[in-house]
Amino acid sequence: MNFWNYNQSERETVGYLLGDLPEDKMTEFEMRYFSDDELFDHMLMVKHELVDAYVRRHLDAETHEKFERHFLATPGGQQEVAFASALREKLNQTQPAPAKPQTSRWLKLFGAWSWPEFGLAAATLLLVAIGFGWLVIQNRKLNHELASARAEREAESKQNEQLRETLAQLTAPTPTPSIIAPQQPEPPIQNDRLYAFNIRPNTKGSSDSPTAKTETGMNGVRLKLELNFKPVELRCLVELKAPNGATIGRQRLRARSLPQGGYYVQADFRMENLKAGKYEATVTGRDVDDNQQRTIPYSFTIEPKDQ
Repeated sequence: MNFWNYNQSERETVGYLLGDLPEDKMTEFEMRYFSDDELFDHMLMVKHELVDAYVRRHLDAETHEKFERHFLATPGGQQEVAFASALREKLNQTQPAPAKPQTSRWLKLFGAWSWPEFGLAAATLLLVAIGFGWLVIQNRKLNHELASARAEREAESKQNEQLRETLAQLTAPTPTPSIIAPQQPEPPIQNDRLYAFNIRPNTKGSSDSPTAKTETGMNGVRLKLELNFKPVELRCLVELKAPNGATIGRQRLRARSLPQGGYYVQADFRMENLKAGKYEATVTGRDVDDNQQRTIPYSFTIEPKDQ
């Protein structure tokens, strides 16, 4: 089965799911379906068709290889394929046996249906009900998160309006210029086997990029990335790259408010055998002030223990 014969929209969606789009197109597509519910639903439908075709072994060789290399490289993709495989295996195990003479009054009542056929129908209905229930739960979860985001945005809007009214009532002398020493990044701390870094936007390429020494048993990083803009609906895309330039992962997250003002986003990336070197991270989102897309770079370094 060749998914590339579909229309332009579906080819783009399949290309995203298989990691076959350029980096800028991948990010652009994620930002679009992250804010477009209709595109998001379309992406889910194409993904389910792609997983089902993989489990049924209906994919052509090229698409099959891309699916395993990209889609199965993520824990979420592995879970979806495992669920679809279990469903397919259950259906295969309940194939009906040859029909027997209809001597039971129940068989006479329901015609030519045998008990194995009833079992197959019941198992199929049960699995469909479970799958539908899972989709309902996920939909409710997304709706709850959307409602929470809207409530938080309304609360922030009211708070900002109150602050503007208070400032309008105050008068202050013209401030005199002063030189403020740049704040140094907070040193990384160990937290539940994760390297923890607090990074400000201006650390990329500078000597004050936060560092940590390699430690035995560490299996990931926790990044607290301060923002220099407020994202629309607090939505951000966080991407982390290894020292060799390979993409470790992407996460769609919501920004949080800092006590002293401003916003930050926190992302955990878990991986085994962390190697020494300089890691690059970016946060992408649309600025609420001008609705323009911003991409903010960050960096941190993991040094060998003997340095």
